[in-house]
Amino acid sequence: MTSTLFLFASQAEAKPALDACKAKHVDGEYIDVWDEGRVPSLYQCDKGWIGISGIGTYAAQHLVSKLAKEISEVWNLGIAGSLRPLHNLGLLKRIAVVGKYIPLRETLDPKSLECVYGTIPNLSLYPATHGISLISSDFPLHQEHLRDELAKEWDLIDMEGYGVAYAAHRFGKPCFLWKIVSDFASAEGRALIRKHKQKWSERLAEIVINS
Repeated sequence: MTSTLFLFASQAEAKPALDACKAKHVDGEYIDVWDEGRVPSLYQCDKGWIGISGIGTYAAQHLVSKLAKEISEVWNLGIAGSLRPLHNLGLLKRIAVVGKYIPLRETLDPKSLECVYGTIPNLSLYPATHGISLISSDFPLHQEHLRDELAKEWDLIDMEGYGVAYAAHRFGKPCFLWKIVSDFASAEGRALIRKHKQKWSERLAEIVINS
């Protein structure tokens, strides 16, 4: 059995991969997931581990840290909002660099900003001269004025990627983030996510199946 961890935020996102891989629940491993309740959080299959972290950077960081001694690498698969109109719904991309969203960054003095970027630096995930960039937020972002500001520096936004990458970096584990565009970080975002979530989850499962 390989020791790759395939990490999803929610059970809904993970289900097609779990079914396709005939993954078996690890007894006693459960987690409370926002909007889903208490669900099994850890599975094993021929591909390795499939984990459900729950929503947010801290939950994702916790799961990677918990399994760090057991895994050789971690893959995070999930949905993300597009900050730029050139990224269409359903675009599936591997992330080249990931950062953490700092609300009201412009109000911080230079010394505080130096501290921020020293403690939560942007992380490069594989050598590339260019590629898709991802910023992770601690809350869902569906406000167009915030989207437009972030679009000056970033391509996509999610809620887990940075937590995964940060923990993987700390434990010296290779990390791969795959994100599929589910919405446009706008007022219509939640409806778009609900409408297509099953389809996007099936696309993400193909990455696990073909790994």
